[in-house]
Amino acid sequence: MDRPSPSARGKPFGSLLWKKVDLIYEKPVWHYQDSWKQRHSPWCCDVENLRLILKPTEAGQLGVFPEHWGHWSWLASLIGSRSPTDVRVLSLFAYTGATTLFLARLGCAVTHVDASRPTVQWARENCELNNMKDLPIRWVVEDARRYAERECQRNANYDLVILDPPSFGHGPRKEQWSLRRDLLTLLETCWRLLSPKPLGVLLCGHSQNIDLEQMVQELKATVGNQSLGNVDIQQSMLVDEKKRDLDCGYACRFSFVS
Repeated sequence: MDRPSPSARGKPFGSLLWKKVDLIYEKPVWHYQDSWKQRHSPWCCDVENLRLILKPTEAGQLGVFPEHWGHWSWLASLIGSRSPTDVRVLSLFAYTGATTLFLARLGCAVTHVDASRPTVQWARENCELNNMKDLPIRWVVEDARRYAERECQRNANYDLVILDPPSFGHGPRKEQWSLRRDLLTLLETCWRLLSPKPLGVLLCGHSQNIDLEQMVQELKATVGNQSLGNVDIQQSMLVDEKKRDLDCGYACRFSFVS
């Protein structure tokens, strides 16, 4: 597949390979080569003993964010400090559910929230494909901010919170989301949802020109006496067979496990 990445720099490697791609995305459409669409769409990929459905979308996505997989071992290490069946997870902007399924398989109770009904249905299809529909997953079609605020009103709490917000978006009731305007408020709400003995918070994203150091300082001032835990800001990377790095956005890990 040939699709743009705003953070990619420099010239592409493997010039001959670029001429042999099966799919090319030029906003707002995919261009299929030969009869590839009829033979292969949708298709599946396998990672960490999970099978995930892939299909091209109008937004240029395929149904997975592989850079998320690099955080799974960190999440598992946090959960390993406690019995997984006692861990409650809130996953906001949860998309097609790869991380949801990974955590549910470990034994966690996961609340999967996304504003897109078709995307949540896609996540449920991934769940069924892996014979995991009996695991403790709650599927919610809702605006992330609205749902988190209602959970605060219900005095709900979670041991682990995961969110991967877009730069811009909208909820099922036309709610408008802007990362620069709304992220800090949402994070403050997430901290109010943390259990008395939380494990961590994982914030991922692909938005450019976001100052995570400043965001952490603003969050620290906003949550007051509540701890941010150990904070690790890093780039999300994909590494190819020749050990070359491709920048895939950012990640900010907040860990409360020593």
